[in-house]
Amino acid sequence: MIPCISIAGVLLAVLIGFSLRYYFPFRLPKDPNLPRTLMYHATDVAPWPGMRAGLNVTPALLDSQLRYLKEHGYTFVTATELLTFPPTARHVCLTFDDGYADNYVHLFPLLKAYQAKATIFPARQREYPGKPMLTDAQIREMSDSGLVEFGGHTLNHVKLPTLDDAAAEREIREGKAWMERVTGKPCTSFVYPFGQYTLRDVDLVKRLGFTCAFTCDKGIRRIGNPYLIDRLSAHGEMKAWQFPLVLSRGKFKI
Repeated sequence: MIPCISIAGVLLAVLIGFSLRYYFPFRLPKDPNLPRTLMYHATDVAPWPGMRAGLNVTPALLDSQLRYLKEHGYTFVTATELLTFPPTARHVCLTFDDGYADNYVHLFPLLKAYQAKATIFPARQREYPGKPMLTDAQIREMSDSGLVEFGGHTLNHVKLPTLDDAAAEREIREGKAWMERVTGKPCTSFVYPFGQYTLRDVDLVKRLGFTCAFTCDKGIRRIGNPYLIDRLSAHGEMKAWQFPLVLSRGKFKI
């Protein structure tokens, strides 16, 4: 006798199967040779007062993540290198937004220890009152090491869509000029502050001489538009076992 399968049962099975796609351990891993771009912010021993915990990755957690990447054969590339790296080998781009001084105090020694490259996108504004930001001397030293590329993030960490055309262009242009004065090198990569942008802002970034720009949108895919590159969140409350989920499936939450 052939068992009777109700339409409701079939629909339930389809629904469960579809839903499991959104539980990340059950998602199929992405091609390991697709680019992985990780998004970080602060790297202090604890979140600064008023800062969301997720925006700070402790030095200990960062150390374990760099060790994992090294042990699993990832090549560390800067933001501009990401565009031309051969798509036949594992590679990762580490990006750090805002330019906190703890990137010099805690991140920089780890980059030297692992011989890992990173790209930092500073803005001169102190987004969190009292939290130290990178000094010009620290930026120059990190840039001169060959391990750190510095990109643009506007001059004052502004929400670009809230500005008129002239003000948005001024923020992007002057932020680029400031970074080039400090490092003595071309500033060719950019991150949209707060992950907010319009098509006008994408156009401005391209016209003002940047070769690539990063969003806060999550994803693992081949780079299509180099001015809308996805990133993966390196969340400060992520556990060590969740880091491989980010790298393989794009998010760490189950």
